[in-house]
Amino acid sequence: MGIKGLSGFVHRYPKPLLEDINVSDTKVIIDGSELLYFLYYESGPLDFRCGGDYTSFRSTIQQFVEVLNRCRIRPYVVFDSFKSENNIQKYLKDRTAKLGGIRELVNTGDTRIRAKPLLGKVVLTQTLTELDVPFIIVPGDADAKIAAIANELDAMVLASDTDFCIFEVKKGFLFMSDFKWQEVTESQRSCRGKIFRQSILDITFGTPRNALSVLEPLMSKQDGIIGENFEDFLQLLPREVRLPRNLPRKFRRPNTIECALVWLARYQSNDQIIRLIEAKTTNFPEEKFRECLCIYQDLPDIQSFMDTLLNGGESADIKPYCFETIEGMQEPVSFMPLMVDNPENNSSHAASFSIRQSFYELGCIIDFKGEEKDNVVERRIVEMDRIGQNYGAKVMTVTVPNSDRTEELHLEMTREELRVCDTREVIMAAREEYLTKAMIQNRDFSDAAVVGEENKLLVLSIYSWARCQDQTPLDEVCKALALTFSCSYHDISGKSLPDAFRRISNDSYDKVALHFSAQWQAIICEAMRLNNLLECPIPNSKVGHLFSGTLFQKAHAFFLQNEDLTNDDVVDLLFHDLEQPKQFFEKVLDVMIRGQ
Repeated sequence: MGIKGLSGFVHRYPKPLLEDINVSDTKVIIDGSELLYFLYYESGPLDFRCGGDYTSFRSTIQQFVEVLNRCRIRPYVVFDSFKSENNIQKYLKDRTAKLGGIRELVNTGDTRIRAKPLLGKVVLTQTLTELDVPFIIVPGDADAKIAAIANELDAMVLASDTDFCIFEVKKGFLFMSDFKWQEVTESQRSCRGKIFRQSILDITFGTPRNALSVLEPLMSKQDGIIGENFEDFLQLLPREVRLPRNLPRKFRRPNTIECALVWLARYQSNDQIIRLIEAKTTNFPEEKFRECLCIYQDLPDIQSFMDTLLNGGESADIKPYCFETIEGMQEPVSFMPLMVDNPENNSSHAASFSIRQSFYELGCIIDFKGEEKDNVVERRIVEMDRIGQNYGAKVMTVTVPNSDRTEELHLEMTREELRVCDTREVIMAAREEYLTKAMIQNRDFSDAAVVGEENKLLVLSIYSWARCQDQTPLDEVCKALALTFSCSYHDISGKSLPDAFRRISNDSYDKVALHFSAQWQAIICEAMRLNNLLECPIPNSKVGHLFSGTLFQKAHAFFLQNEDLTNDDVVDLLFHDLEQPKQFFEKVLDVMIRGQ
């Protein structure tokens, strides 16, 4: 959402509408989706053509949080999830339009085109957990909930969306682009920023705070009723709009937003403003207009989220990701799983098909348990997925499991049950078996401790990746992925590897290799969603420690150039006297080969 031109207007208006401040000793509620974009693209920038540089991204997140800690800024991060109330067709059209840009990015390397890395959100939330930063994923759009949480905690909001100029955030809205965290030195204890407070509009234009809620339903880029035609609408009121005097020459031509703010100075009530608009327009959608006003004038109840935020996330009764999972289960017709944007081959998402089937199966258990619909044996789930060169709807039929499966998995397990060691072990063993079978499709698997218990989910995803695709992964791809995991896991940079590796160009790039890495990312992401729904019978792999797209592409090029060497020769050449990374590499590669 947001109003086109509002950010530029408040930044460039000749009378100051933003206040320069030094931020310290305060709580800040951060828009998680915008933080991901800000840290990955604006503070790096990091690779988004080779599949994501998650090790570097994790380091950037750590540096950001360290600066906040030095400035005694306590962050709380709020993510949104799929917005089921949005216009699905418009969403699909937008996604299809982005495919053209992604295709150009892959083929030309034009870094002006940006595509979010597939596991970026996972790396961000995992790193926040490591750093003891509370976060939560809320159902639907997060903006109104962020504003309500900020007011509840007497906190500022740090975001980019100009909706926060419209919501009444009592302590103020910090523009993320003006938050100069990278300029904070070791000795400094505050961070420069620019803050917006609604009171300045009342002082400058006479616009009361509760009138600002009218701007969004009228002028929003996405949902505005009048939108770009608002300037034409204002022309009908030439005698009713009086702009502030003594403005520089370049501001003497009326600005649409400026006219709207002055016009809204007459605001007394919703009914009164609606009558004014109705008199000047035809077919005015009053019901929709009132619904939009309610969103901005009546902030939602956020008490159900506060326990999760204030108790540090993972230690709370309700885990940070549960609201997103529940939302997906409640709205299966509009539930949208992970998208894989790959212009060369659209089968990446299909690689995680069996895992998604199990995820939907569990959703059906939850949705139908204890209701009159228990006799339903099948349910249709509509996914939004790549179809050729476009996005569209694809219907999946899911069988509702019987009650024995429900009892076996104990999906509604109580905290008391979890505290009883024997009961917990039995329940979690059943859940782990269910997850394992979903990922390896009921094939025997001698598991998991091959690279450590903490990497069991990683091993399962590698095994699944090697089996669940249209074509067998090339040896060079398997070796490159194994090398990337080994270096990342043991904190070995490409500079520490031998001369033969360092001579490979950093610009090495192969679209086939990119496709295979996208398949693995699709699988691990869906596997984590299923694991979360099962209360994590297997620890989630720390993907921020495991993958660098640029290292993967370079490793792939290295193995292509040295395909005549035996595996043993390559391993000795790469790791020489690094025994642990060498063993890790060999074990991961063995899992891939057995998976095929």
